[in-house]
Amino acid sequence: MKREANSSSTLSSAGAPVHSFLVRVWVEPREAAGAEARVRLYVRDLRSGEERYLRDPDRIADLLRHQTGAWAAEAGEAERAGVRAAGSS
Repeated sequence: MKREANSSSTLSSAGAPVHSFLVRVWVEPREAAGAEARVRLYVRDLRSGEERYLRDPDRIADLLRHQTGAWAAEAGEAERAGVRAAGSS
């Protein structure tokens, strides 16, 4: 992976943006006898610093899809405007 000149964006060897997240997962025990423990998640976008806490592990895919889709839209707008990533032809 490489960084664009004068940018905080990381690119793959193919020049595509790389999205990095910190994900923490833990289980919270329930105090009621026989109740199932709860899975909790923390997700931080390392590019923007945005943080989210999730109660439903199935929601992480939606969150990542949303975040990477937003970046794909930004990249498409930049490409239409004639802005290219460093190292691309």
